[in-house]
Amino acid sequence: MALNKDQNDIGIILPFKNEELYLQDCLTSISEQRFPHFKVFMVDDHSTDGSFKIAQQHCVNDERFTLLKNNGKGVISALHLASKQVKCKFISRMDGDDLMPKNKLESLLQAIEKLPENYIISGRVKYFSSDPISDGYQKYENWLNQVCLHDEFEKFIFRECTLPACSWIMHTNFFRNHSHFESLQLPEDYHLLLNWWRAGAAFKGLDTITHYWRDHNRRTSKTSTAYDIDSFFRLKIKVLQETGALQNANVIVWGKGPKAKLLEHNLKEQQIVYTPINNPNKAVDQLQSQLTKKTKILSVIGSNNNLKKSIDFFEAMGLKNNYDFFLL
Repeated sequence: MALNKDQNDIGIILPFKNEELYLQDCLTSISEQRFPHFKVFMVDDHSTDGSFKIAQQHCVNDERFTLLKNNGKGVISALHLASKQVKCKFISRMDGDDLMPKNKLESLLQAIEKLPENYIISGRVKYFSSDPISDGYQKYENWLNQVCLHDEFEKFIFRECTLPACSWIMHTNFFRNHSHFESLQLPEDYHLLLNWWRAGAAFKGLDTITHYWRDHNRRTSKTSTAYDIDSFFRLKIKVLQETGALQNANVIVWGKGPKAKLLEHNLKEQQIVYTPINNPNKAVDQLQSQLTKKTKILSVIGSNNNLKKSIDFFEAMGLKNNYDFFLL
């Protein structure tokens, strides 16, 4: 692969905290990349174990790595500090407990190097663990990879974080101009994705694995309430409000069950008036009678089959995804 290293260096930002069990394997997987022209900016977020010493020694062994200490607190501050060091044309992220396939940087760079600055490239992801992967995580992996293969990142962007953490590459200028760290909140990967989407990002998926997610009980997504479903719903409502989508709108909650109740709870907290349609299969006439130019449908349909039916139904009525209706 003929790549101009001066034009195509990649900056990798890597925050970590108390990852001594996995950090060395992570760093080794980066050092062993087929594409060698990268720089890694690691930020220690106040670790209390041996993580800092592991990272420090790796910097001695591989001069492409730089180690910093977080002068703030938390992953957002660490990411911001790391990103400010990046002078490379492209940027990617890594987590200290995960692994890179050997062809990750090579594959991502080949896909993005000739595309406009607003493009974000992502590949497929794969969970691994010393224990069996649960059915729930396996289904999530399969769903994310189908989104990637069919370039449906925007279609389902309000349903889940469709851009898997650490699977992507993008232009550093776009990242720096549109990440908005000063107002970023947890869950940070999802907020970053929504910020990039609002700024006009274009997404393209690769049919190759670009990231190995390590599943273990200490993952932040499992231990912190900042990554629970309620936090995601709060962020979705916040972003929809900021875009003006819900301003003076005729808001309809389409669906029933726990997600619908959680959505309605968040709407009430924000004093957003809405109409619930709890049985969409029997409420077609009710919806049609309420449709106006200001109608915004927040769909919380659960199963994939019913979701597809809802999408087909909305589109048959001339409604546009992420404008007239949103798949939450």
